Amino acid sequence: MFETPEEVSADFVDLINSVGGRIETPGNPRVTALSLDSRSIPPGALFAAAPGHLRHGCEFADRAVAAGAAAI
Repeated sequence: MFETPEEVSADFVDLINSVGGRIETPGNPRVTALSLDSRSIPPGALFAAAPGHLRHGCEFADRAVAAGAAAI
């Protein structure tokens, strides 16, 4: 799931509210894709930093931002 970015078109606030998430910084970027893999983040994507089998996705947040992630 989400190893290849899934295309979406949603406001960040609407997307986060729809899954019961929380927003810790101001802003409402346009999210164009979702991915769990920081190596395949297209610009504008939401990087879902989830726990993995061996490591947590938060460890790769900097890589996702450098690749153009709109949100983590």
